[in-house]
Amino acid sequence: MGFPADLVQMIGHIYTGATTEVVTPLGKTQPIPIHSGVKQGCPLSAILFNLSMELILRKCIAKAQTLPRGSLQHHGQSISILAYADDLVILARNKDTLQSLLNAVSSAADPTPSLVSNFLSNTPDRNLETIRYRTGSLWTRTRQATKTIKVTINVPDNGSPSLSAPNYADEVAPKDVCRFLHNVEREHAAQNLRELRDQGKVPRALTTDKFANGSNWHFTGLNIRFKDWRFIHRARLNCLPTNSVKSRWSDCSSSCRHCEEDETLPHLLCHCPSNMPAITTRHNKVVDRLTNAVRAGSVSTDKTVRDSGSPVRPDIVIESNSHVTIIDVCCPFENGPEALEEAVACKEVKYDHLKTFFESQGKSCDIFGFAVGALGAWFPGNERVLTALNMTSRYKNLFRKLCCSDVIQGSTDIYRQHLGCDDVLP
Repeated sequence: MGFPADLVQMIGHIYTGATTEVVTPLGKTQPIPIHSGVKQGCPLSAILFNLSMELILRKCIAKAQTLPRGSLQHHGQSISILAYADDLVILARNKDTLQSLLNAVSSAADPTPSLVSNFLSNTPDRNLETIRYRTGSLWTRTRQATKTIKVTINVPDNGSPSLSAPNYADEVAPKDVCRFLHNVEREHAAQNLRELRDQGKVPRALTTDKFANGSNWHFTGLNIRFKDWRFIHRARLNCLPTNSVKSRWSDCSSSCRHCEEDETLPHLLCHCPSNMPAITTRHNKVVDRLTNAVRAGSVSTDKTVRDSGSPVRPDIVIESNSHVTIIDVCCPFENGPEALEEAVACKEVKYDHLKTFFESQGKSCDIFGFAVGALGAWFPGNERVLTALNMTSRYKNLFRKLCCSDVIQGSTDIYRQHLGCDDVLP
């Protein structure tokens, strides 16, 4: 090529006997000879370059050996690819075999979509798990992020990449990625809260309501006072300073201020004898809502059924022609999603004998339990009552929210009365 002999000799001296070392936690390795490759900048650059090029070279040579007529022969030597630094020359007998070699080289140079997807989604890989380095790259942080939030990056053969998560089946558009990631993180946090043994009881009960009536006031403030707002959030997480809670962290007695039972939040809101008048007031608010929604028939509340011989007093009895509807209201504490269902089942069993009585008189009878949790959880089975009362869809939407907020107001008043803070705090 016309280079001076001194320059050729100098370059030869640079490459002859060239070695490199790798720093490990146990010290430096033995000198590693460099027999081929290009020395430029970082000593590791040539090694990485050689490793990358080796994959392409081997793929081309292996493909050439499978050709019907084999690889091209030159002076008795098989030649399918020549390389000088990053310049490659692929040789073949004809156009078709050359194209097949190009396809093989292209597949080796470009990772498959599934390989890229597995890499970015942090799919377990023994080879990758054994590699450790002092610093991270953008792709390392991507793998860590996808593992943390449990998101999969899907790379198709054609088209744009997409994101997916176990609970999201729909494809995510590029413009919705931020919203998608926000929803995924929010769902993870909500799931962690629901799995808590103590503080997750109320959240688990709230998830059964597809209309979110127990929490809709977060955005609208409908029928919620400031003191209700201060009470309900701590109550749902069991962070109120009841004696039972304080006894976990101090020498305070867990006994109730007004009776001998443990002062837990369920006891305070639903069972303490000193709070029964306020508990009844809370209960009657819901009964009044239901009686005001009755559009036809005669209504009696909190009375025994005449001539039945039974001492029980259903909250609401509606008689319309030859049909009778019995509704009994309860406000149990949300000890998980099954608490409201069990309370309603008990109410319906309690008045089952009245159904037999009315049927003996030739009347049809329906018995419904109506439950709203003490902390505002809406029982999905209440929809049967709303349908039986012939409520319109629009009024149903408002009625649900008003019932939940009425109960929250009542529970707030019970708690403040129990602690004696109504005359002290606003």
